[in-house]
Amino acid sequence: MKQRCVTVKNLLKSRLSRQITRWVFVSIVVVEAIILLPSVYRREREIVQHLEEVGLASVAPLVRLCGSQVTQERIRQVAKQLMLDSVVKGGVVYMADGQRLGSFGETPVLRFADLMGSPEMRYRTPDGNRHELAMSTQEFGNDYILIVRLDSSDVKWQLKAFVARIAGLVLIICVFVTVATMITLGIIVIDPILKLRQALIAVGEAPGEDNGNLACYSLGVKRQDELGEVMLTFNDMRHQISSYVRQIKEREKQLENLVMELGVARDRAEKLLLNILPDPIAEQLKQGVYPIAESFGQATVLFADLVGFTELAGHTPAVKLVELLNEIFSAFDQLADKHGLEKIKTIGDAYMVVGGIPTPRPDHAEAIAQMALDMQQEVRRLAALKSEALSIRIGIHTGPVIAGVIGIKKFIYDLWGDTVNIASRMESHGIAGCIQVSETTYHRLQQQFRFQSRGPIAIKGKGKMQTYLLIETLNPTPDETPTHTKPSTRGTLERLGILKPALDEEDLTN
Repeated sequence: MKQRCVTVKNLLKSRLSRQITRWVFVSIVVVEAIILLPSVYRREREIVQHLEEVGLASVAPLVRLCGSQVTQERIRQVAKQLMLDSVVKGGVVYMADGQRLGSFGETPVLRFADLMGSPEMRYRTPDGNRHELAMSTQEFGNDYILIVRLDSSDVKWQLKAFVARIAGLVLIICVFVTVATMITLGIIVIDPILKLRQALIAVGEAPGEDNGNLACYSLGVKRQDELGEVMLTFNDMRHQISSYVRQIKEREKQLENLVMELGVARDRAEKLLLNILPDPIAEQLKQGVYPIAESFGQATVLFADLVGFTELAGHTPAVKLVELLNEIFSAFDQLADKHGLEKIKTIGDAYMVVGGIPTPRPDHAEAIAQMALDMQQEVRRLAALKSEALSIRIGIHTGPVIAGVIGIKKFIYDLWGDTVNIASRMESHGIAGCIQVSETTYHRLQQQFRFQSRGPIAIKGKGKMQTYLLIETLNPTPDETPTHTKPSTRGTLERLGILKPALDEEDLTN
């Protein structure tokens, strides 16, 4: 009995014992919690299913009791009788074609349009006090759909009671297992470890510890087990400390070198991030800002598509095809940097760039227009150099956009809004070798660039839209070859019969 009292006393003092006990207790609680969660979910489904069955049973005779004339007044009269001491709080009756016949009690949140052809839709209010579902029935040769609003306020109280019962049982199990574990550990592990600790302290404080007689200090007797061997090797371990210190210093030097390498790797990662995202966006990501989204009142979006690239892919080796596409898009990237624009993405042989975001600038439309002309020239140059039948179709539109970063592994900076859709339509409904702009963009640029009116064209999803073809710059810079001396959109328009060769500059729409 005395030995057991000592063991319990040592258990209460031992930090290791307390840690193991806490770990066992927490582990059991976590395991039980993991088991409890599915049980609570199943119990909730059972309660809700029972609620639905009671509610549907209560309201099922509604249409039949209304008779052949299902009217608003008749529905309310019958529902008032059915809803006495019922969980049904309200509902709406619809014909199968969506015609609303009437309602009673509380108005459900669900609507006929929410069903999407399936009467199995369910809805629960955020506070959990109301549960709604739909049911279909057939009476007097007609199909009806009822959306019923049920009182589910009792569900959460039943769940709480269920959780309380399970939690009480779990607590009892945890206490029992923890106490049993503590007593077992005390007898088998903790008490011998505490005695060994006292012996190690005595060895460390005893004089003449290097004389090889360490075994005489081990618990007052020589032990013929692992604990005795530990005491005999303790002195050797102490002499190895100096060797370990030297090794640690060497590891510190290696660690310093590793830190330097990590710094270099971090710089490379930051450069890579800046290549993927705009500088302000990358800086926000590094500061932990997420999600990133911003609205811009005015921006100009450009979509470009390589015409003839699909046919070229059919008879060109994959390596050469990718090299050509990389050369073209690399040239476009350089043009975007030159004009201070932001490349958004490439999809196949399509290229998207925007001006005015993420840093607003007043001349975003002018910069996009100039880049479009430069892209035309670059594609013509590469087509002549590679002897390939390539041309580019470009669409431009100006308007408000929303920009932001999406993704959690591979970030992408993208744009959304009607402006993006219209710019895409300007490209897809454009002419090969030409730059088509919307009327909004035309009004911003008509003083700096020359245009040819294409007239109203049918745009998918937008109807008729007035569009213009960007021809050239009215006032080229001194270091820039005037566009009318190069192969330009004018030649394409003349070949298509849109622009007559004999027209003078005054005949073009500014």
